[in-house]
Amino acid sequence: MRKLFLVLVVITLGVGLVQAGVVGKDGSTLPDRVNTDTNQRSPLQADWEWSTAGTIDAVPTTGGSWDGWGEHFIVQVTNTTGSDQLMVEFGFPCGGTMATQWMVWLDPAMPASFSGGDFSGAFTATDPDDQTLPPVNYTYVDVSADGVVIPDGQVFWFGYTNPGISGQIDYNGVDTFGWYSGAWDADGPWGRTTVMQFKANIPTQPTPTPPPGGGGAAPIPTLSTSGIVAMVLLLIGIGFVVVIRRR
Repeated sequence: MRKLFLVLVVITLGVGLVQAGVVGKDGSTLPDRVNTDTNQRSPLQADWEWSTAGTIDAVPTTGGSWDGWGEHFIVQVTNTTGSDQLMVEFGFPCGGTMATQWMVWLDPAMPASFSGGDFSGAFTATDPDDQTLPPVNYTYVDVSADGVVIPDGQVFWFGYTNPGISGQIDYNGVDTFGWYSGAWDADGPWGRTTVMQFKANIPTQPTPTPPPGGGGAAPIPTLSTSGIVAMVLLLIGIGFVVVIRRR
């Protein structure tokens, strides 16, 4: 009977460990949840789609908390598409209710902190839950009207504020960084890559506006001042020749 009791205790502890995930670099944990991903994926298709996970809308397998892993996350990217690119959408699998923002730096140097970006904006996480992991529901941020143009060949950084818990996967070679204890700390040595993605399009040239009142019709040709003078001289010459011939 005692052996059976010990076996049950071991099984219970084992299940408890399996159902708890590490969300902090200090070893802090949160309970795992069954994948309750009810988030509709963004239908937007773009010329350039990029994710730290290697696949758009990749489902996180773990996560990092705001106070235990990173208050903000960033990653460096290079525009190698051969064209300028206009950012149209960011995607972050995350959960929580804290004030959040995205940011872009058009500079190859790592930002000194999560501030001073060339472009930035606020957003609210779609999923308010920051107490279970992994955070599988994506928050999609429409930035198509923010004028975030990434020049061809530009090395840049982008990232976002952790609203409570941010989605991560096992380290895949893409180096992401979390703001932890007042400095950027690489996720790679901890065996993680934080999931972040964006979509961008090649900017289109604006359509020329037709002249007012013309309905787009071609303007009536006119003569310049020099053209008028030349025309007058030509008519005088023709008249002179006609007079001479009549005599």
